[in-house]
Amino acid sequence: MLDIAFRSVHGVRGPREAVTGVLGCAARVPLVRKKLTQRTQNSVTVIFCGISTIRALNFRYRNVRKPTDVLSFSYPFSRRDSQHGDSVFLGEIFICVPIARRQAREYGHSMRAEIELLVVHGLLHILGFDHTTRSGARKMRIIENKILRRTVSRTEH
Repeated sequence: MLDIAFRSVHGVRGPREAVTGVLGCAARVPLVRKKLTQRTQNSVTVIFCGISTIRALNFRYRNVRKPTDVLSFSYPFSRRDSQHGDSVFLGEIFICVPIARRQAREYGHSMRAEIELLVVHGLLHILGFDHTTRSGARKMRIIENKILRRTVSRTEH
């Protein structure tokens, strides 16, 4: 099971129902389920933010002086999450809503579909997947596609 907490920075809002739906789909995919801790509950926090926040985070933690669409922060230690009782807090996913909106237009799909993709991408990073190598990128893309095929935005078409 995966619990989700939401935050917004400077009032930036995003489609919570897209996040809830896609993370529910992700938790049912065997490769993801295997990575989730064996405890009954896991939790993540999804933070919707703007360009200045994501740029500052990208510079601080990756030394990159430009904004990005999604950043995730994994917490490699288990701890109890006070927001979700006895669940293990896995990490945070920051989504830059203005960049997501622009990318949705550029790629010709809905904002919901873009948010779903970014959330899945961030979750996979939290769970230890990476795309720094060709094989890692291929594996990550396969898992992303398995999850995204199950979502509402993909089945509406």
